[in-house]
Amino acid sequence: MSTQTSPFDSLESPALLQEQVYQQIRHLLITGQLAPGQKLVIRTLAEQMGTSPMPVRDALQRLAAQGVLSGKRTLCVPELSGQDVNDILSIRLQLEILAVEHVIERATDSEIASLEDEYQALEAAVARNNAHAFLQANAHFHLKIALLAHSQMLVSTVEPLWLRMGPTIKLLPHERAHLPAVLPVHRRILDALVARDVTAARQAIRDDLLNTNMDQPLRT
Repeated sequence: MSTQTSPFDSLESPALLQEQVYQQIRHLLITGQLAPGQKLVIRTLAEQMGTSPMPVRDALQRLAAQGVLSGKRTLCVPELSGQDVNDILSIRLQLEILAVEHVIERATDSEIASLEDEYQALEAAVARNNAHAFLQANAHFHLKIALLAHSQMLVSTVEPLWLRMGPTIKLLPHERAHLPAVLPVHRRILDALVARDVTAARQAIRDDLLNTNMDQPLRT
């Protein structure tokens, strides 16, 4: 399990150790490095991160309060049913459509153009056939859109959904061949935002969440 810096540090630049630890655990969740059902032992995580137990405990309690982790005495990564996954994707669809609408209304041209960096990270991950890097870049792309919507309420609602889904999203070796197929729809999302074409942006988000191998809902 990697404890590399969260991909969102460049957006939030946490100064306090507690925040840094929270961001690291958040990164592990969002990129699927923590498995569904995995127990999160405070002392073990603290040793892996090279820190004391206190900031790890605080970070886990914070994630539990957000509904991201389950359990009482020992917190663990929730195991989602197929219905849970379908529900999360359905909610994400509505929220991410709202996000692109807000971006088109509220973001500056330079803010929208900055999404090109996230898209380039996606391209690089696909070129390397690196599933972990793709998960990281994909989450970063979508959450950057939420941030550019300039709605803290929207961000605070969308982020926990990504944290809950991350451990369940698994790119098995035989699925990596499908990674290149996800690039065009992300390009369409970005191009629609640059053009401030709300209809195209909505449709691209729908196509990404409903039709791609990456985000295909599980069936019960």
